[in-house]
Amino acid sequence: MRYYRGDLMKVKRGTIVHGCNAQGAMNSGVAKDFRAKFPDAYKKYVIDLELFKMELGNISIYHETPELALYSVITQQNYGRDPSVRYVSYDAIDKAFGNLFQWVNREYAVSMPQIGSGLGNGCWKAISEIILHNAAKHSFPEDKIHVYCLDV
Repeated sequence: MRYYRGDLMKVKRGTIVHGCNAQGAMNSGVAKDFRAKFPDAYKKYVIDLELFKMELGNISIYHETPELALYSVITQQNYGRDPSVRYVSYDAIDKAFGNLFQWVNREYAVSMPQIGSGLGNGCWKAISEIILHNAAKHSFPEDKIHVYCLDV
């Protein structure tokens, strides 16, 4: 797993993965930036939620270009700002990444924020271990997992 400082939304090739809720809202955090940068991917996520009755651990996939896939992973049922509530579901992350590492183009990196550890109130150490476990289970190269941290 490699860490980068910078803007995840500037990735041009591979797969961008971000966590979102099952309510159709992308109004804060990384999801808000994702929605602004990739409005068609947001529209597909909303359609997928309704059409397929998506639930925790499901993924809405949109191909922005032939070289860039966008994965909106349903990592939390609801959203909120209560610091005492863990909104992210570790089981959802496990389910999603178990599928994701089977589907992605292995030629390119999988780029993501520290999914679930911001507004989802999850522990990044626990979440990253789930992600790495699934990568190993599906022989996905660990060095092709790129985690973006915002400049502060």
